[in-house]
Amino acid sequence: DGGLTWAVPSGADALGDVIDWWFLDETRGWAIDRPSGHLRQTVDGGLHWTDAGVLPPAPVAVRMRSSTQGLLLAESAVYETRDGGKTWVKRTTLDQGSVLAYADAANAWAAGVGSLMHSSDGGETWNQVTVSCGFPSCEWKWDAIQFVDAQHGWVSGRDGVFATTDGGKTWTRRRAPHMLSNLWARKLQ
Repeated sequence: DGGLTWAVPSGADALGDVIDWWFLDETRGWAIDRPSGHLRQTVDGGLHWTDAGVLPPAPVAVRMRSSTQGLLLAESAVYETRDGGKTWVKRTTLDQGSVLAYADAANAWAAGVGSLMHSSDGGETWNQVTVSCGFPSCEWKWDAIQFVDAQHGWVSGRDGVFATTDGGKTWTRRRAPHMLSNLWARKLQ
């Protein structure tokens, strides 16, 4: 009904302390369950949750691009799954990674303290991206990242909000409302 009514799952299907979650559509979603260290999956919009697999230690964020392929930030690294979260392969290191985004099936982004990384092959290989903040020094700690397509995206953090219109080749600082500047820990999503 578009969010008019809400139900809280209970019993064995209930989620405990969720670190992060991601939905592909109105029925398929994944959540990082802190107590178990497992990835949990739903195929009915969150009414029931099943175990999708054990995660590497210290998971922070998950993003799935299909029912089988996805990315995970954990242990200062980016991991990739191709089997729905049953197994994870470490693809690159990322100091204190905190956010993930898919721009499309090929382009993925990961960010954390001091770094912004881009993958043009769906998460298999990664390259560092440079963003100039316009100050003599910057404390890069990215808190949010969002792309609407492969060319148009935003990252935000302690040093402001930055936008790209060319797939991350260049970034431009955007003026943000004062409130947004003070709430740099809020996500764009």
